[in-house]
Amino acid sequence: MAIFDNEKPDGIAWGKLLTGISTLFMVFILLTGILMWLTNRNKPLKKSLVIHLRSGWPRFWHDLHVAGGIYATIFLLALALTGLTWSFSWYRTGFYACFGVESSGGGSHGGQHGTEQSDHNRGGSGRGERGGRGEHGGREGHGEHGGYHGHGDGGGYHDHGGDGGFFGFGGHRRSPYRHWQEVLDEVAKKNPGYRQITMKSEAAEVIPAGRASLRAADTYSFNRRSGEITDVKLYSSQGKDAKVRGAVYTVHTGSWGGTITRLLTFLSALTGCTLPLTGYYLWIRRLVRKK
Repeated sequence: MAIFDNEKPDGIAWGKLLTGISTLFMVFILLTGILMWLTNRNKPLKKSLVIHLRSGWPRFWHDLHVAGGIYATIFLLALALTGLTWSFSWYRTGFYACFGVESSGGGSHGGQHGTEQSDHNRGGSGRGERGGRGEHGGREGHGEHGGYHGHGDGGGYHDHGGDGGFFGFGGHRRSPYRHWQEVLDEVAKKNPGYRQITMKSEAAEVIPAGRASLRAADTYSFNRRSGEITDVKLYSSQGKDAKVRGAVYTVHTGSWGGTITRLLTFLSALTGCTLPLTGYYLWIRRLVRKK
């Protein structure tokens, strides 16, 4: 994801820019395709929605382009129109203004960050990846997000805000993940039948049973040194802007209806990959016929 999120020395995030331009072309092609289908439709609607498998390859490619495009267009437009919010700030501002909320800045495609992250499905076990390293006696311990400096003089530990581990008395490193299982068990107990729990350095995000959106998470903040839960932020108490952004992400990933809509979104995206190829095929075949 670095190509999408990181700006180059010239100040341009080329990954986002190229993806956004390609998506704009995709929206243009989809809309013009719908317009052409509506204005040049000489066949009954029923025949336009059927893909013939036993009428030869030319007919199959034609039907795949026309009928397959019709079936996939709604999902492809949903993917494109929501995906553009991560590429262009002007589009993001206008898009969210249509729903009466303000945009929240750039943001990444995934929307939620956290290097040390562990997803737990129901019945799963906790799993954390240690990001720190250090040596006894006051050397530096470096993690992916920074380090903790420990001094082996019995003077306690110094926290510099990283997630790579911290040192306790005598310079012994204490893992910031050592209370994750305790927190996981407590959060799971409070949310029986939960869909998913995501552990982060100082928070656990849980999606209770019955919620379709993977962004509709309740957040349990905890003290990583003691494992005590210090704060609870329920999704139901969040503002309209957070809920709209969550809904946009859910539509973009196709998770709004569970496994069925994810599968349909995947098949639509796969069909969308074939549309340029079948379109060029039909165009070249028409040119050959005219000659």
